[in-house]
Amino acid sequence: MYSLEYAKTLLSEADLAQRSRPCLLIIRENIGLPGEENSPRQIIYLNQPMFVIGRDPTCTLHLADRYVSRFHGILTVAEDQPGESYELRDGDGHDKPSANGVFVRGQRLKGSHFLQDGDPIRFGTRVYANFHEIRIPTPVDHQRHQILKTLLVEMGLVSPEQMEQACSLQQRTGMLLGEAVIAQGWVRLETIEFLLQDQNKPDLPMGVKHPIGEYMRAAGLVTETQIVEALRLQKRQKIYFGRALVEQGFIREQTLEFFLSRFGDMQDSTSKTLLG
Repeated sequence: MYSLEYAKTLLSEADLAQRSRPCLLIIRENIGLPGEENSPRQIIYLNQPMFVIGRDPTCTLHLADRYVSRFHGILTVAEDQPGESYELRDGDGHDKPSANGVFVRGQRLKGSHFLQDGDPIRFGTRVYANFHEIRIPTPVDHQRHQILKTLLVEMGLVSPEQMEQACSLQQRTGMLLGEAVIAQGWVRLETIEFLLQDQNKPDLPMGVKHPIGEYMRAAGLVTETQIVEALRLQKRQKIYFGRALVEQGFIREQTLEFFLSRFGDMQDSTSKTLLG
């Protein structure tokens, strides 16, 4: 979820009071794809009864990605649900599914799904999104963000001094701690969302080992181009892939150690024979 104060920084011109349950769909920026143009982040205020999602220019929510179908999915308000729920369906709404699927929490949609706060979504193979409610944070919400005080410092992404500044901003504004860190420009939105998902790796199905580069990408710490460059260095110097990321300056040593110690289902993590 997003606090009202933080949502106002994202949607300065939106009237958040016009809906009983204001919600956002955040389409992540896609940068560093080899040979392709970057696509910017999209912040979609869900203030319409239906959004048609796809590559076709006539879609309400246009996704300019070649692995997205012309009419890839449908998002509608489910009026018969408690509050104001949103139902996500794969395909064009006329029984024609998308070619590469819609995934929620790493599982491909079969039929429809009523979105829940924080749901990670993937359209096709590489367009990532998150669904968020906007409301006043509860004590439980603030408590959930407290893990960031240690995790972000442990990862080497913020200094202890910067964390103190973020805590001060959070207390003054009523934002959540992660939002305060993002507002300062120290950490990307994708990194905060990754860390807050109970280690459920939104785009990496549980029970399967994945290369370290996939975890770094899911956390918004490296781009596809950087992964390719690190793979080339790994091959030339015959070093671990994680070491190649560090030597290229893409991540810090602390960040690498964090991933090695935290994720038990990372490919070959125990032996550190990290393949890209």
